[in-house]
Amino acid sequence: MLPSTKKIILFLGGTLVLALFVYVGMWYVVSLREGAVRKDIAQQREEYSRRENAVALALVFEDTVADREKLHHYVVSRDGVTSFLELVELVGREQGLVVDTKSVTLEPLEGEDAFESLVVTVAFEGSYSDTKTMLALMESLPLQVRIQATSLSRGSDDSSWQSTLTMQVTKEK
Repeated sequence: MLPSTKKIILFLGGTLVLALFVYVGMWYVVSLREGAVRKDIAQQREEYSRRENAVALALVFEDTVADREKLHHYVVSRDGVTSFLELVELVGREQGLVVDTKSVTLEPLEGEDAFESLVVTVAFEGSYSDTKTMLALMESLPLQVRIQATSLSRGSDDSSWQSTLTMQVTKEK
């Protein structure tokens, strides 16, 4: 073998080894960059999804303003217990009844952080017709009223009737 052929073979072998190292190095760099690019794409997708969810939530919030405002009137406000009791007593007095609030208690609502239950027991006395009308009116108050118990009996004289009503109303905490 000629010395010039040996030099060419060594040169080609060295070039081949160098090309192999360059190829492996480039493959390593590309695989690192590919992982970083995939991570960036995943983060961008997640951010896009968050924005999409935020926009959807904002649209739902905007679309339900009227419904939420309407619902707000179905519950007793934080400071509205006195107003609610005054409303109950006013309805009774307008019917010609003697109204007496027996008890007012607050009970937690299961699974609710923003609302609690206001339980009110009211006794009233008057004519049978007025007492019956009062019971019906309590069910039709512009609030979410749930009647828990009611009783109706003759009063001290034959012309009067006594009724006790226990009702539950949702109240804001």
